[in-house]
Amino acid sequence: SNDDRGEDLVHADAMVTQARGLALTLRFADCVPVLFYDPVKGAIGVAHAGWKGIVNGVLPATVQTMQHTFGSQPQDIIAGVGPSKGMA
Repeated sequence: SNDDRGEDLVHADAMVTQARGLALTLRFADCVPVLFYDPVKGAIGVAHAGWKGIVNGVLPATVQTMQHTFGSQPQDIIAGVGPSKGMA
């Protein structure tokens, strides 16, 4: 909500919002950013997808949070995988 802007609410590997004009940011080193967008409900999300997060289900948990919080339907959510540092 607008009242939460600028507050560090929890330490998390993902964030979601439906607030217009609110940017979500996370820091990434060699992990992968995954961005979520639900054009039907106007919701967005970002997840920090390192190997531990992937194993622990951060991506489906982000979709489920969008479902429960905003009424998003998984088939409406568009996800984009950002760049990552490759390992040879």
